[in-house]
Amino acid sequence: MPARAFVRRDAAPAIVPLALSPRAGAGNVTTQLRESDLLQGMSMECPSGWRDKSMLVLSASEAGPSGVTPNMVVMRDVPPKDLPTDPQARMNTLIDRQVAQMSEQLAGFQEVSRRVDARGASALAEVKVDWHNAQAKLTQSVTFVQDGDEGLVIATATAGRGEFDDAEPTFREMLKSFRIA
Repeated sequence: MPARAFVRRDAAPAIVPLALSPRAGAGNVTTQLRESDLLQGMSMECPSGWRDKSMLVLSASEAGPSGVTPNMVVMRDVPPKDLPTDPQARMNTLIDRQVAQMSEQLAGFQEVSRRVDARGASALAEVKVDWHNAQAKLTQSVTFVQDGDEGLVIATATAGRGEFDDAEPTFREMLKSFRIA
């Protein structure tokens, strides 16, 4: 499998907030990366037999009034093997498990909203949650996108609860610009 890198392209956004091309060379994605496309000018080959569990972290330059600096973390992962094969059921099961895990680990956890969109063999889901720690009340929007048959991309946008609505348009624009080559 060829190495893939997180890249940003100035292309028209896809219908879903996070657009993925599972294979280099598919559609309008090129197989060669220009250095100007790479965030921070970095890339790394993924050795055969290793998994790409890359993380990309972007944050605002200053904290909001709550003391929380709005940020987005995008990571790759491998979904559990025991998920249903139907894309809608697969994503709903994954979200159910994530919400159950978060509710056990995060103080004051509350699921605010959930959206699952399955189109053909692919699926996208977004869950918005509120919780708090000792320092602040937080809102997170967690977007899950199936990346090919065995991959999952998870984008978590975080801001202070009272500041999330102001940060959300920026988070959406960041997601629209995200590409994997």
